[in-house]
Amino acid sequence: MSKKSKMWYGYLDAGAKSSPVLMDPKLETGNPNTLYLYNLNRDKILEYQKTIIEAKLRELNGKESDLADELKKAYNKARKDFVPRRTATKTITETTETGVAKKVSVPNLELESIDDTEVDLNEEIDLGDDD
Repeated sequence: MSKKSKMWYGYLDAGAKSSPVLMDPKLETGNPNTLYLYNLNRDKILEYQKTIIEAKLRELNGKESDLADELKKAYNKARKDFVPRRTATKTITETTETGVAKKVSVPNLELESIDDTEVDLNEEIDLGDDD
């Protein structure tokens, strides 16, 4: 599974959770230990640990090759709503490269002193509730 410029179509052999999968090398997880795969049975792009998943992946065999078109169509649909889990780091980096931080001066405000008028805490207050 080398990184190629085109999508890889395969099958995840994982017992009851087995599924046709698609790997798009353009989708980066931001973690060298994980990768994104579109899982057809779950109809989602999921992040997998490479050390666990690589041994369970294989290319589609001859009789499964017709799944490639179905995988590509379903992946393109799922890709529209997909938000990578680690987007915050990238967004922060892009913001700091393009934005300029400004220093804002806050005016000094004098606090008014509270006068020492006595308040009767037992005094009834009319809240306007007419029973």
